[in-house]
Amino acid sequence: MADGWHAGRAVNGNIVYECIDDLRRIDFSDAGASGGDEVAESLVHRFLPTRFRHDYDEAFFRKVLVTAVKVAQDLADPVGRAAACTA
Repeated sequence: MADGWHAGRAVNGNIVYECIDDLRRIDFSDAGASGGDEVAESLVHRFLPTRFRHDYDEAFFRKVLVTAVKVAQDLADPVGRAAACTA
């Protein structure tokens, strides 16, 4: 396999773990994420558009995690088929 393939798997694996860590750290008990350092340092807030932050609640964070897992699965395909998810 090409080095890019292994690098892509490693990067996406880190993203999956970062999504899991965000869900563990952030207090979603109020409406949406509670703000503060945990939210500001999250993957979602660092890489997604700020104009939609009011929509980034726990359900959204979970959807980002599911997408990351699906992309990781597609990248791990030993046959190298095209990813089913283009997120």
